Amino acid sequence: MKELYIHIGQPKTGTSALQTFFAINREGLKEAGIYYPIFDGDYAIREKNNAMVGNAYNMKMLACPREQFGENQIRYVEEVRQLFDEAQCVLLSAEGLWGRDIQLYRNIKDFIGEKFNIKIKIIVYLRRQDERIESTWNQWIKSGTYYKSCAEYAKEARIEYDYYLRLKMVSDVIGKENMIVRIYNPDSFTADRNIYKDFMSIFGLADISAFQQPQFQVNPSLGKNLVEIKRIFNAIPSSLILDDEFRKISRENVMFARSTEAITKAPAFLNYEERKEILDRYEESNRIIGQEYFGIEGSPFSELSEQCDSSVIGADIYKDIIYFFGQLLIEQKKEIELLHSQIDEFQLPENVKNESRVIVYGGDKRGRSLYHYLKRTGRCQIVGFVDRRWEKLKTIEENIEDPMIIFDRVFDYVLIGVADQKTVTAIEEYLRAQGIGTERIIAVSKMM
Repeated sequence: MKELYIHIGQPKTGTSALQTFFAINREGLKEAGIYYPIFDGDYAIREKNNAMVGNAYNMKMLACPREQFGENQIRYVEEVRQLFDEAQCVLLSAEGLWGRDIQLYRNIKDFIGEKFNIKIKIIVYLRRQDERIESTWNQWIKSGTYYKSCAEYAKEARIEYDYYLRLKMVSDVIGKENMIVRIYNPDSFTADRNIYKDFMSIFGLADISAFQQPQFQVNPSLGKNLVEIKRIFNAIPSSLILDDEFRKISRENVMFARSTEAITKAPAFLNYEERKEILDRYEESNRIIGQEYFGIEGSPFSELSEQCDSSVIGADIYKDIIYFFGQLLIEQKKEIELLHSQIDEFQLPENVKNESRVIVYGGDKRGRSLYHYLKRTGRCQIVGFVDRRWEKLKTIEENIEDPMIIFDRVFDYVLIGVADQKTVTAIEEYLRAQGIGTERIIAVSKMM
């Protein structure tokens, strides 16, 4: 019988590493009878900190109510059906599916499973709640959108950390017999503390020596001090202006850690009492998971050790110094950008006239420079300046707005002021998907 395996995460359970493994071993997996397709190369193998983003990104569109099932959903379902022209066993992966509601799984079952007689299997890795909360907090700090302590973040944890409720929601639709639940912990992996071997054992492949394993640490964690420095920076208004500089510093730090063969285990930020409080909150849920999915009495997760080092070296001593120099750097950066905006020149196509109504898309350095160039020269009529991070960027440029205003404004062109070509491509695809013609979308380059 045809089988569709859908790996749904969770987030922070090695998903990026696994998707990298799947992507670089597509041919080998296919020879082993497992087809890992790529629908759209831009989504499936786009690099981000040496990571992949999976091949089931578009499956989220099946989360809509039945009455909203339209042409796009029907086309995607047909694309999934066609995958089985290549193999009897297909593997899809996207960690974003873990948080979707029950409608997604009902539609997968009805419009893919039952319609085409395909057995649906769901694969999910669970990470002990305190460790996953800590890792998620770490990611929020790195992304520049959070500044509270890990303990404060833990108190704000959502119901999603009650794993049993979500597992039950999915299993009530798909069937518990079709749920493959694993624990994300090296001590729980089936062989050699290796997640790739653990995952492939699901398909009965105990030996993966023929497969290539990633030779780099995927989505590496930052060291304690660097995370704490970034957390303090995030609390400073307008700190997003230094994001590029901080990413460069963090990359250099990670490269140094690799070159010195430093321990790569993620640092701890919660102490024993804080972890115990979290696990006590989900004790009953974890007990039921152990009973129903692992056939044991008690939690399937590793026991909590009282030896939890959550100290952050030097945080209190250097906090004021970091804050001071952070503010100083921001002010210097603003002044430099202001000077550039007075001299930078941009190359616009001939069809963009002085009377053309334009929206500038992109709030980073190039986009801000383009915006001020147009204001300074009167080259066009600016009817909007947008970026998806507009709320955060308002501390840098008060006129920036939500990209959704594009669909409420009368304009002739969207001028993309972004230096990174992959980001430009993603913005172009988004705008085209919203019905904006290609001839109205222009990526603008600086004049040398």
